[in-house]
Amino acid sequence: MKIKLLLICLVTQSLFSQQKIIDSLTSVAKSPISDSLKIKTYGDLSWYYGNISIDSAFHYGNLALELSKKTNHQIGEAQAYNDLGILHYRLGEFNKSIRLYHQSLNIRNKLGDSIGMASIYNKLGIAYHRISKMDSALAYDYKALNFYKKIDNKPYIALINNNIANVYRGLKQFDKALTIHLEVSKIHEERQNFSGLMDSYNNIGNVYLDLTDTVQTINYYQKAIVIGEQNNFQRQLSALYNNYASILKNVGT
Repeated sequence: MKIKLLLICLVTQSLFSQQKIIDSLTSVAKSPISDSLKIKTYGDLSWYYGNISIDSAFHYGNLALELSKKTNHQIGEAQAYNDLGILHYRLGEFNKSIRLYHQSLNIRNKLGDSIGMASIYNKLGIAYHRISKMDSALAYDYKALNFYKKIDNKPYIALINNNIANVYRGLKQFDKALTIHLEVSKIHEERQNFSGLMDSYNNIGNVYLDLTDTVQTINYYQKAIVIGEQNNFQRQLSALYNNYASILKNVGT
């Protein structure tokens, strides 16, 4: 009960904080500012409204897109397509999000915006995975991975590799998925990213379960639980406890 009350308080506090930001941004948008700043403000409003009102999020996302097109602000246009793609993704409209991501990618490619392109590659990989187009998912995942490897961005290398491993697991190529998840766990260990490491151990346990190795499954679930309890990762622990209980029940422990 205490955990539930704490979560409710945290969510309420977060929404209140976001509303304050929205009120401030709305005031800025109504003031006499440059078109480029107005585009940025509309985009920010779309982002913050995404967690509160999806209709308002689309409203400001479309305002950012319209003003960007009107003023030939290509950076703003690319960002608006990106933001609208995210909103459609949240609604489960993955094909619409993919179309918008590609529109953003085309502009970012013309601008030579390699960082922006890598971000879109990542989103495309995730969206194609959701519609079970695994070849496309892997193609874009590896494009993103290659970029982040070039700049040695370890957090994103771990993130993209995790996505790739999940695709291989979906393809039932469990040995490949396991190898990559183990690599990801090493990155989290080196960076002492305990939340990421907990997720990695859970993922490794899941793959061992696919491989019917219940001993290793239990081993990695337990390692994940230890990290979660030491760091009070309540959200992750709730799902993990469920997985752990299920495997113990199945093996009769």
